[in-house]
Amino acid sequence: MSTKNVRLFFEMASLHTELRNKLKQLSNATTDEYIQKVIQLGEENGYPFTRKHMEQVALETLLILRNSVDVRENKLESDVNVVFNMKYNNHLNKFSNLKFIH
Repeated sequence: MSTKNVRLFFEMASLHTELRNKLKQLSNATTDEYIQKVIQLGEENGYPFTRKHMEQVALETLLILRNSVDVRENKLESDVNVVFNMKYNNHLNKFSNLKFIH
């Protein structure tokens, strides 16, 4: 049993319509019912894992998603700064080169 089995199970489920439909039918289940049924389906399909393994994979996935959103936000902010600088640097340079007469 391992987190690897959790990942392999969900990968397999994404490829098999029947199993994917079984998971979709759990949309109204409580969290505990959902987890128990997913563990059962995993075992039935040759991917044994525990609730702890499922929770670990869920946490890792959430952290990856959070980090990818942070990276995109930082990239977006960086891109905005680049565009701003490209657009307005020419104007700023003109002003900085002016010699004021007193």
